[in-house]
Amino acid sequence: MKSKTPTQCDLILAHLQRHEFITPLDALNRYGCFRLAARINDLKNQGYRIESKPWTTPGGAKVAKYILKKSTDFRQADLPHIHICA
Repeated sequence: MKSKTPTQCDLILAHLQRHEFITPLDALNRYGCFRLAARINDLKNQGYRIESKPWTTPGGAKVAKYILKKSTDFRQADLPHIHICA
């Protein structure tokens, strides 16, 4: 049986799981991905919680960096509103 070749989404997800973040330049240089934002959108549609933050490269370019939120990372707004009656 032939093994499955990893997709760009597979590679980007693995990168996010191993490293703190990924930038468009990382994705292009490491995985040949010209459209990181589209792959991030694909991963979000699969249920992964990924946030983007502005980041300035060492050369001064302003780009987005993408961070995979761990299941233990949450904001109060993400929690369901539960009212406890005494």
